[in-house]
Amino acid sequence: MIVCNAPNMKSAAARLGISAAAVSQAVARLERDFGVTLLERGAQGIRLTPAGAALRQHASILLEAGEDLIERLDGYRNRALPRLRIYILETTARVLLPTLLTSFQGMVGDLSIQSSRRSDYVQELLCGHWDILIAQEDLSEIPHIKSLPVFRESLLALMPTNILKAAGGLRKRPCNLRS
Repeated sequence: MIVCNAPNMKSAAARLGISAAAVSQAVARLERDFGVTLLERGAQGIRLTPAGAALRQHASILLEAGEDLIERLDGYRNRALPRLRIYILETTARVLLPTLLTSFQGMVGDLSIQSSRRSDYVQELLCGHWDILIAQEDLSEIPHIKSLPVFRESLLALMPTNILKAAGGLRKRPCNLRS
């Protein structure tokens, strides 16, 4: 592109930081490889041939695509994980989803979280469809699966006594729920 936009080989060489002979050799190599003349050389300097103009147009498109790709990949640079796929049971998704999104934002390039009532999520984890499974059952007996608690606090259901009586006295003593 620098040669295409330069008035002569000498100015192209100066912009590239190499000798004019090296630029001429590189252009001659391209002409040999493509089997066409790319530049007309004369006393007035260099001028693109129709084949050179076509090469310049396609090279410009490729360079722009390369710059776009680099810019897009910048979004993944310095991320702890390029991709993370999480499956979370629908019953806990309402509670955990906002926290998961906030926690992983900026750490993961491509975050995918799915929630439903399906029953085959364990098999999908074992087949590699999910990186993390958030479920209620303990799967630590399965080889190569590490179970970690999501909640550290015990959860208590608290309600006024009149609601407890109206509900038929669910339990008279406090229940200790663990997730």
